[in-house]
Amino acid sequence: MNFATPAWLLLLPALLIIGWQWPRLELRRPLRVLCLVLLALALADLRWKLYAPGLDLWVLVDRSDSAADLLAPHLHEWEGLLRQSKGANDNLYFVDFGDDAVVRPEDLSTASEINPNGTRVANALRLAVTQRKNNRATRLLLLSDGYPTEPLGEVGELLNRSAIPLDMRLVALGGGTDFVLDALQAPNRVKTEEPFVIDMHVRLDGATNATVPYQLERDGVVVTKGETQIQSGQARIRFTDHITRSGAVHYTARLLPQNDPVPGNNFAETWVQAMAGAHVLVISAYPDDPVAAILKSQGIEVDLETHPKTLNPGRLSGARAVILDNVPASDVSVDFMKAMDFFVREQGGGLLMLGGKNSFGSGGYYGSKLDDLLPVSMELRDEKRKLTVAMAIVLDRSGSMRASVATSAGVRQKIEMADAGTAEAVRQLGPRDMVTVFAVDTQAYTVVPLSKVEPDRSTKINNVLGIASQGGGICVPTGLRAAWDELQKTDLPQKHVILFADANDATQETLGMEDIVKKIADANATISVIGLGHDTDSGADFLRQVATLGGGRIFFSSDANDLPGIFTQDTVAVARSSYLTDPTPLQATASWVELASRPLDWTKSVDAYNLCYLKDKAAQAAFTSDENTAPLVAFWQRGSGRAAAVTFPLAGDHTDLVRAWPGYGDFVTTLTRWLMGNDTPEGLGVKARLDGDELTLDLYYDGPNWETEIARNFPSAVFTQNGVENQRAMNWERLEPGHFAAHARLTPGQPAIGAVQVGKYSLPFGPLAPGANLEWMRDPAGPRALRSLVASTGGKEITELLEAWRSLDQQYYRSLRPWVLMLLVLAVLAEALATRVGLFIRWWPRRKAQPPKAATG
Repeated sequence: MNFATPAWLLLLPALLIIGWQWPRLELRRPLRVLCLVLLALALADLRWKLYAPGLDLWVLVDRSDSAADLLAPHLHEWEGLLRQSKGANDNLYFVDFGDDAVVRPEDLSTASEINPNGTRVANALRLAVTQRKNNRATRLLLLSDGYPTEPLGEVGELLNRSAIPLDMRLVALGGGTDFVLDALQAPNRVKTEEPFVIDMHVRLDGATNATVPYQLERDGVVVTKGETQIQSGQARIRFTDHITRSGAVHYTARLLPQNDPVPGNNFAETWVQAMAGAHVLVISAYPDDPVAAILKSQGIEVDLETHPKTLNPGRLSGARAVILDNVPASDVSVDFMKAMDFFVREQGGGLLMLGGKNSFGSGGYYGSKLDDLLPVSMELRDEKRKLTVAMAIVLDRSGSMRASVATSAGVRQKIEMADAGTAEAVRQLGPRDMVTVFAVDTQAYTVVPLSKVEPDRSTKINNVLGIASQGGGICVPTGLRAAWDELQKTDLPQKHVILFADANDATQETLGMEDIVKKIADANATISVIGLGHDTDSGADFLRQVATLGGGRIFFSSDANDLPGIFTQDTVAVARSSYLTDPTPLQATASWVELASRPLDWTKSVDAYNLCYLKDKAAQAAFTSDENTAPLVAFWQRGSGRAAAVTFPLAGDHTDLVRAWPGYGDFVTTLTRWLMGNDTPEGLGVKARLDGDELTLDLYYDGPNWETEIARNFPSAVFTQNGVENQRAMNWERLEPGHFAAHARLTPGQPAIGAVQVGKYSLPFGPLAPGANLEWMRDPAGPRALRSLVASTGGKEITELLEAWRSLDQQYYRSLRPWVLMLLVLAVLAEALATRVGLFIRWWPRRKAQPPKAATG
């Protein structure tokens, strides 16, 4: 303890002298002495030592998209300087933040995995304050570009109450003019063939007049481009378009300036839904698909797509069911499959897969996002296998594979997810199959030499899971040559190579690629390619060429979490071909009446079928009469929707018997109508709207029947921006009779789809694209608000990082004056009471008065 103004302690000896000289003041009474001592302590401001020696410095590092490139060149140097300059009793902590905030573990020198779509400074400050140690002096240091995306609110009061000063170090933009695409506006819904207007609003920061090129894309295809003149800092571009098919269309607008220091605000997107009534989306390998023709003849609206690689989740908008007719899984994007899962389970849609060489397991759907939806299992049991395969897997282990990704099991490196995919491929191979695995950078390293999968499958898997990124680049031809040299050691007739590579890092060495791929293809072996990234990345065309020349499949995925499923799809498609082309008798069951109002006159036989097995709780309307007794027509309810599997082909090759079947049209129409589910009844509707990144749902209902239904089954709302596994629920509030509303915040850059469930009815909405990402809007008021906050806490904007360690002496002690004054009041009251009742306590007896001396004479 110490005293803020110790001079007041001189009052004590002064009072002692006064009390000695003037006894009548009774200053020797204990309670009066206590009152005088407490008064002196209060005036001297007695303080308690609050903190241990040293300083805790919390450094808040802005990892948002807008600041990442600006801070990246400095962070290593800055963090090293702060570590080197801290004292023996000092502690240093880092908080990485963006839209969320994470305290970086002490043993982690690289950034934590955070969401970069925001700069929530207040959220990071609150985290640091709650995590700090109360017995330590604390300072905060903010490293940022100075543009928060949330109000700073009351965080200043929190810092002041906690006596924690905030310093900051801002990084400035480079040169150039900041062009901003403020908004892309279009109607949410239009009728097919109806013209509508799209507006682009452009703003110019730092200048008033300029010219900037732009382009507008529809579903990834440029529909218009040009230059616009910006006058007085503003420009507006208008474009008229119309949509010829049903479903939702994705529009993307881009500004293309030569030199812009903030490229992130040069982009905007929106979705426009073209309404044409309830329809069925038929994804087919056949331009004249007979299934689509049958449905059209029965008055069912059909959207036929023969180029499945162009599909995006928007095509599901307005659809009541989806039919996949002999289309391989590699031609259907992972994003579309994720949306299909949500479409069936939550939006109440229907899914039908038809048989064929490119369907079910032989089409690569085993382990895909659709596998769990279908009522049949695509496994091929060992006793049904007729061919064995020799497979080589070539894994990119270059430096780019060290990058971290967020998974359900926590943050992992990309190479770990590739290892998991390879291990899953080895698990799917049969015991008599052969496998070899190579890790490749500039050279090829044998991880698993060519050998049979059994008896040491587990050892092979453990070896694969141990592959780590060693840095450097990747040489694809070197990896393919090593794989082919190993595969030539076996005489198995079926040989296959899986090449995995980063789609942005695959072209560092391409010399000799065509020669080795041609050599493999000429030997009737195949090559499939899995590219981690987008199909527009720098190495995508090269990887696509390898797959095309190699006669295999090509997969692209930007989400490393999808890799195990993709490896599984390709492995099963190659190693477990289960398409049987011999005519087979059909046996019907009574289950058909569960989805039809009348019995069906079945065909006697089918020309071919995909060997599958009926799942538990699924029903089958027909099965084969051969030794497999395999399901030919199976169906079940899946969440709010329905799914069915017809394992024999209805179009293309091996359909002579089926196409001659008189009940062909009745079968197709009845099954499709069942999949389309119930019509939405009158008196019930949902409206979805966006304000920036704020999603609002309005649920309207009319009539006493709906009042009763909603009282019995309260509505629920759910939406997703990345598949069923990431769906989020919304809470309703009643605004008035017949009107509920719900709100949610969306993540920029990801389209949202959702559904409202009312009893047995599902009302879908979306896709909706969140508005302009606030992370890139860079509000000019942001730096001013931060500087005001810093000043209010006693901190400052620093240029030399060593200033962050400056002393906080004023924080080391806490005044005890309030407590001393409280005790003083109690002591005064006690003294007054004692005086009133005549209760006197003295430390020494009062001096007796001396009798007067006798007078002398």
